Amino acid sequence: MLKIKVIFLILVLSIFSQAFEYQGFSNWTIFQSNLKQTSEKLVLSKNDYTYAQLGEKNWQDYELKIKLKPLSYGKNGVLRLFFRQEYPWNSYSLDITAKKIELTRYDGIWDKNKVLAQSEGIKAGEEVELTLMVKEENFTVYLDQELVISTSSIKYKNGMITLFAENVAFQASDFSIVGTISSEIKSDPGYFPKGDTRGGGVEHMVLIYGNSGSKWTHLDAYPYVGYLTPLEEANYQIIYEDYLFDSFLFLALKAPDGYAFDSPSRGEPATKTEWQWYIDSLFTENEQLNAFDKAFELVNQQLGANRKAKIYIMIPCPMPETKNFGAVDKEGNLSFNHSDPTKNKNHRFKAVTWYIDQVLERFEKLQPKNLELVGFYWLEESINKQVSGGKELLLEISDYLHQKDLKFSWIPYFSVAEHRDYQDYGFDLCIYQPNYMFNSELPLSRLVTTAKEAYQYNLGVEIEASDSILGSMSSRERFYDYLRAGRSFNFMTDATLAYYQGKNVFGAAALSSFPEIRDIYDNLYKFIKGEFEEPLEKRR
Repeated sequence: MLKIKVIFLILVLSIFSQAFEYQGFSNWTIFQSNLKQTSEKLVLSKNDYTYAQLGEKNWQDYELKIKLKPLSYGKNGVLRLFFRQEYPWNSYSLDITAKKIELTRYDGIWDKNKVLAQSEGIKAGEEVELTLMVKEENFTVYLDQELVISTSSIKYKNGMITLFAENVAFQASDFSIVGTISSEIKSDPGYFPKGDTRGGGVEHMVLIYGNSGSKWTHLDAYPYVGYLTPLEEANYQIIYEDYLFDSFLFLALKAPDGYAFDSPSRGEPATKTEWQWYIDSLFTENEQLNAFDKAFELVNQQLGANRKAKIYIMIPCPMPETKNFGAVDKEGNLSFNHSDPTKNKNHRFKAVTWYIDQVLERFEKLQPKNLELVGFYWLEESINKQVSGGKELLLEISDYLHQKDLKFSWIPYFSVAEHRDYQDYGFDLCIYQPNYMFNSELPLSRLVTTAKEAYQYNLGVEIEASDSILGSMSSRERFYDYLRAGRSFNFMTDATLAYYQGKNVFGAAALSSFPEIRDIYDNLYKFIKGEFEEPLEKRR
């Protein structure tokens, strides 16, 4: 009877809609090396965490068969078969344990769910043929051709499938699926891709803060431009095994005497004097840009290559609280506090273009051999809509940069609404902040939400590491959560990434003799190379 139903379903699919069909595991995407893949089987030989995926968001109705053999269950072990998975944890799932199978709806994260139906489980060592039929709002599950679950739900109408092992060992074989593709579902644009020319070709960009009282020398720059061999192994010599970051964002939040570049909440708004101070510090001999140029030259020599680092430089925020910015030409003092929105925008634009021109002139004079200036970065992390003409200002800055063949980037903090339409504000590249690192009360779901938003709105993702990761195990775990999320949700390999750090955090980790601290640097390298394997769910 079941065979007749399947044949009928295939005929219906082929006649009335665009259909797909797959057999075996050759087309599945595998994310951890502990899961062994052949065209006939998937095998996880010991209790561990791993997952594999197949399909697209526009997969709608399908009928799949798979033979599953749980080899062993660890503590709280569960084998999940997600279906109609729109995003991670926006999905239905068959959650399989030795005691029961639950057909569950997940609504954004693992602890927000509803069990729709259940049946007896699959014991360790027992192999069963599982058949799942998904048709409109109706779901039926067969084990060895015996109906065990029949239920319905209307929330998720389409999505891929994922086989996820959580502290179990299993074997899967004899897989087949046939289904329909929804013509109404438009695929999301996905993450902002690594190396995309729209963003200046950036892949992994680390933030280099040059606040008042700090400086960067070529010794500080070494662990960032290349991946350093541990000092003990290198007899305390500077030896590079590979490149590390390909791109660098130079910025500052604090100027001398407590003046602020980004927000009046940080300090008195910076004026022309402080803007000029930052430009001068940026081009100080043997520091900042010059230091990274020299460090990159050494890496190129050791590795026998001729790469250039991509550079972004901040644009300070011309804050509306500033009444006496200073004069940049013969027309006199600029004020960003005019009641006339056009005049206010023009004064702010004049200050910004003066700054850009100063930086470009100094960069041309520096003539670095190993640095390529690809664009400027808007330092303010939100859009202040109380300031009239703000959007128009950003669009004019964008046009000004584009005329000079330069890009305009932005890294807003979490929940800033404009991240969804950042192109409408003139930004070429937008990288989204999770802000998970800075609040121990935030759940892991913050990283899940960030990944979904970034994928939906064509964003990059920021990895964040505070100073505390050097001294606190719990902070290190929060940092590793970013890497785990990147592995689990693919932004490790697919998205342009920025890396916030406290004061020289990654450099300190590179030079540390404590294994748990040096591990920060080594895991960062694995992540940049796309080789970090631990999934986020392992942290739960």
